[in-house]
Amino acid sequence: MNFNDPKTRDFLEKEWQKSILKNYGNGLFLSQEEIVLLQKYNLSYQESTSMKEFMYQIENVLSYCEEEDYEELEQISTKISDFYYYNYVKK
Repeated sequence: MNFNDPKTRDFLEKEWQKSILKNYGNGLFLSQEEIVLLQKYNLSYQESTSMKEFMYQIENVLSYCEEEDYEELEQISTKISDFYYYNYVKK
């Protein structure tokens, strides 16, 4: 891979931008990739009043989710839970 090639740099920049966490309010930080996946399951991060409420919504969907869809949504749930723990729980 030639990192000096403008096409390669543009591609890498776009991929990097997808993974950056952005604050969507109420302590909820998500990447563009995660938002696309959450929309697939009709989970609206904008309507949640807190991170805990949103984690509950994800867990509720997971309880009805088919096995092949479970893993990708579980990964997001774990990321959000970890972020919450490391940033908001007093240790």
